[in-house]
Amino acid sequence: MTRTIAVLLFIMGFVVGIGAAGGYQYWHERTGRIAFAHNADCLRIARQYENDISDKTTSVSVNEVNYDTARNSCLGKVTTFGPSFWSFEVVDLLSRRILWLNTCSISSGDCTGAPGTRLKKLQDYQYQKFLTQH
Repeated sequence: MTRTIAVLLFIMGFVVGIGAAGGYQYWHERTGRIAFAHNADCLRIARQYENDISDKTTSVSVNEVNYDTARNSCLGKVTTFGPSFWSFEVVDLLSRRILWLNTCSISSGDCTGAPGTRLKKLQDYQYQKFLTQH
């Protein structure tokens, strides 16, 4: 009798374990597909943003883009190259709201060398900070 109960409990545990593993796999694949779809949409939105903001004298480049679950939006790391300035920005691409901005003047030499590298690193830091804010 005890042996039969032990075998039944073992089989029941095995079935529950397989069900839990299958459920986790389904959930993991589903969330992966959703994340991929969001990021694909964000890439499309980023290209549209570049086209809309760029003009004859100013070039806009979205260097990195990610879906931000907290904002339910796309965040972009944007660099704008103007005739006399560069700007480094973190932008909510759906609302087009600039979340962080820093500029440098080409004539003063702030955009190249160590100052330019410092601005890019600061932009990277701010971008990651906004992505992880909840």
